[in-house]
Amino acid sequence: MRKFLACLHKELLLLRRDRAGLVMLFCLPIALAVIVTLVQEDAFRTMDGRPTALLLVDQDGGELAQELEKLLRDGDAFLVQTDWQGVPLQPETARQVVRDGQSQGYLVIPKGFTAAVRARSAEIIAGTSNATPTPNATRLEIAFDPAVRPIIRKALLSGLQRLAQATETRELLTAVGRQLSELTAAADPAADPDAAPQIDWRPGDLVGLAGPGARSTEPQAPLPTSVQQNVPAWTLFAMFMVVIPLAGGLVKERQMGTMTRLRMLPVPAFTLLGAKVTAYLFVCLSQFATMVAIGMWAMPRLGTPAFGLGTHPGAVAVAAIVAGLAATGSGMLIGTLVRTADQAAIFGSALVVIASALGGVMVPPFMMPGPLRAVSVFSPLNWGLTAFLDIFLRNAGLAQIWPELACLLGLAAATMGVAVWRYRHQRWI
Repeated sequence: MRKFLACLHKELLLLRRDRAGLVMLFCLPIALAVIVTLVQEDAFRTMDGRPTALLLVDQDGGELAQELEKLLRDGDAFLVQTDWQGVPLQPETARQVVRDGQSQGYLVIPKGFTAAVRARSAEIIAGTSNATPTPNATRLEIAFDPAVRPIIRKALLSGLQRLAQATETRELLTAVGRQLSELTAAADPAADPDAAPQIDWRPGDLVGLAGPGARSTEPQAPLPTSVQQNVPAWTLFAMFMVVIPLAGGLVKERQMGTMTRLRMLPVPAFTLLGAKVTAYLFVCLSQFATMVAIGMWAMPRLGTPAFGLGTHPGAVAVAAIVAGLAATGSGMLIGTLVRTADQAAIFGSALVVIASALGGVMVPPFMMPGPLRAVSVFSPLNWGLTAFLDIFLRNAGLAQIWPELACLLGLAAATMGVAVWRYRHQRWI
């Protein structure tokens, strides 16, 4: 134990002297996590179902226009705004606001909309609609900010179309009711021809949709936010970045003859390398704690949601330790394979960046093309990120994340085993 503690003390002294390297190990991932989170925040807010800002210009003021506005406000897809800076909206103002990127879309209800829709519905019921062109007063003007992604724009447009169809269907049913009342009045003079039946109907009253086995009483899993995605992702990136100083340190000790002198001492190879693993594992866990603290307390001050650790802190600790072991094992293996410090830096950084890109750190795996998505499951950072997201978002415990932990432990054991074998059989002089 005394030999191990002495070797550990030596490693911690070397780490403390390399202050510039430690600053980069902590500050670079923090900067990347903050910047990427803030850049992606609006996109994640749109993806997780938060309402989209919609400017509404009602030039009609009729019953159907008010009904459409009510449907928009009652839903959870749009945040309706009918004025801008205290002034009622006009079409040109709405177009300019959206064009300037200050709102995500606008909807203009033209003048005479209610009367035109009712006249058109009467023509459809009477079978004379083909004889007259569709009036412009029944056409709603809709446009979105070009910066809104196409897939989101299509989803929002589909929602608006459903609301318009609901209004149209309601009015057609009312027109059918009026016609039935007129026919009833013709057969019974005592009947009131203007007493059309009032139809109380909303979309979804007749047919409802539910997923397989869905139950409304079951708690829903929280939707991911930009903070929940980026904090664990860039934390793993930071932990695997220790590959560079760890591998470089091994190469420098070999070049300077330090390792030769250490091997002449009665100290087992496992003790020497175990001290390195412990020292850099401490660095990895410090990185993890720092990134989590920033996600929980600093990021909300920048306008993002707070980061949550889930309900299994023990699983979080185990996953962090296992990921740190995989990172340090990879660094040891690279350090025993390369010959120069430059090779260690280039090969280590390239390996970490490629594994990060494939593992979902930079782009979530579900957004990747099919072939890359299939390859991403072989990235160690994908294993770690999947385990962390299962804990943070789905309240998973060790029983649920053991496959990912087993992969990381296997990587750590394999890399450390090869590193120890190379250390024992390598010529250091």
